[in-house]
Amino acid sequence: MKELLFFLLILLCPLSMLFMMRGMHGGAHGRSHDAGHAEVSGHGAQGADADREVEALRGEQGVLEGRIVELEQRLSELDEARASKSGPVLKRA
Repeated sequence: MKELLFFLLILLCPLSMLFMMRGMHGGAHGRSHDAGHAEVSGHGAQGADADREVEALRGEQGVLEGRIVELEQRLSELDEARASKSGPVLKRA
């Protein structure tokens, strides 16, 4: 009897994983063929939104990269000014 309970306990792990995996997919396997086509046709609008968001993020990245260059130039100017006042200073990488 103990062996049977132990075996059932071991089987419980993979069975629970199967149920969880099915739950994560929202039961997508039970959808009709037409519902799958409707989802694909609606995907184009979502893809366009994603493309716009990516382009906006690339624009922000360009602005931030320009700001980084400006700040690094300002930092090197301050380092040079400090070096001329107090002698040699270690360079920043």
